[in-house]
Amino acid sequence: MGSLGSESKPNKIAVPAQDIVINNISKRNDALFDETSMRFIKIAVNLSQEKDLKKLMNLITNEAMQLTSSARGTLYLVDRERHKLIFYVTNQLSFNEITIPITPESIAGYVGVTGETLRLDDVYELSEELPYKFNKSFDQRTGFRTKSMLVVPLSSHKNEIIGILQLINKEDGNEIIGYNNTDLELINAVGSLAAVSIENALLYKEIESLFEGFVRYSATAIDERDPCTGGHSRRVVLYSVGLAAALGTFSQAQIKEIKYAAWLHDIGKIGVREAVLSKENKLTATQLEVVKCRLSMICEMMQKDAYNQALQLMASKSSGCDSMILQSLKENVTRFRDEVNADYDFIVQINVPSFMTDEKIRRLEAIRNKKYINTQGQSFEFLSHFEYENLMVVRGNLTNFERMEIESHVTKTFEILKHIPFTRELKNVPEFASKHHEKLDGTGYPNRLPAANIPVQVRIISIADIYDALTAQDRPYKKAMPAEVALKILKEEAAGGKLDQDLLDLFIKEEVYKLSDDPASVGE
Repeated sequence: MGSLGSESKPNKIAVPAQDIVINNISKRNDALFDETSMRFIKIAVNLSQEKDLKKLMNLITNEAMQLTSSARGTLYLVDRERHKLIFYVTNQLSFNEITIPITPESIAGYVGVTGETLRLDDVYELSEELPYKFNKSFDQRTGFRTKSMLVVPLSSHKNEIIGILQLINKEDGNEIIGYNNTDLELINAVGSLAAVSIENALLYKEIESLFEGFVRYSATAIDERDPCTGGHSRRVVLYSVGLAAALGTFSQAQIKEIKYAAWLHDIGKIGVREAVLSKENKLTATQLEVVKCRLSMICEMMQKDAYNQALQLMASKSSGCDSMILQSLKENVTRFRDEVNADYDFIVQINVPSFMTDEKIRRLEAIRNKKYINTQGQSFEFLSHFEYENLMVVRGNLTNFERMEIESHVTKTFEILKHIPFTRELKNVPEFASKHHEKLDGTGYPNRLPAANIPVQVRIISIADIYDALTAQDRPYKKAMPAEVALKILKEEAAGGKLDQDLLDLFIKEEVYKLSDDPASVGE
């Protein structure tokens, strides 16, 4: 029989306690590294997406504070032109823009001048030999105690300092401690991302300011070309943006699109003759003077012909009839001149834009049919066809041809704007700007669009445009309407299905029409 042997078991390998500790630390470090890496990726994405400079400042400050457990954070932008640091963001407290000189006397100023990073454990214990000093006035006003600080310059790709990031009071539980090397490395990394984002945001802002300046002054140039509508575009922007904001359904980008469309809604007037744009009355002063001179010439001609006829008559009759002939001559000449003067006074009266009644139309037609034929058989009309056509305008001061030319400005607006490479956010500006004369009932121009094809943005600009046209103080050919009269007309238009009733109700309820016409702030 074979002997029974014991079953062998593998020996356990003993792991030293020190190795276990090292392994755990390594795992924690790996986890911390992964967490930090993911956080940096998130920060990079957030910074790259934000275009608004002040929001970007706030984002940078908050991220830097969280990474370093800081109680406070401040971000300055460097203004080289004014040689100042501009205070844009602080955490928890709200300020208006504050500037400080870029000089080595202040902590932030020193960093701005030298480009050095400062890591200070207690700003109340700075050496007197240092060129910079801590300003205690903020602490004294608020009761806050500033202790540790980390101040880092943010440099552009040209190695120019564009900002200063200042972190205050690193917290470790309830204790304020100094910033360490890890904090410095983290902030340098964030600072590099932040500097690129700030530079991009500044460039974006400069391009946007350049474009907005071009848009504003293009609109201003059009308004100046038409002295009767000076400031019109600015006020249409004011009312359009105000109504869009009151509606509360548009994003800031969409409101900006409305703003630019409002600024440019009359840009097509650049293609309309200046004589038509600036036409105040039916006939210009020069044209009216031509009528006056013609009628005066006819009167003189009639008088001359009458005297010649009288002389011929007196030569063929006895002298006893001379006085009667002369008296009759004078009466005829006076009567003719009085009639002509009355006709001219009537022409002057109807030359000013007003409604032409049937009676006025009949009298003008009678004048148009008048002509004087002199003794040589030459015929002289009282009015030319051009003068008659202009004076016969029933409402306003524009002939049908001139009105068509004015109305063509919306088509010209679209033709001009469609060639501008607008950004995606502004792609609808040509459409919105060129449709502001369309009516919801399909009676508008240039395309007689139905309501379904007229966007809300266009309806907003239409209300703003009509209200300002009715109430503008700068139109010499008509008196400005009081607001209540203009609103009554708008209500009638809305009731007739031409304007958006809901938008008009909001325009009135929110008193958008009372917004202050301040050229410095319109469209901001």
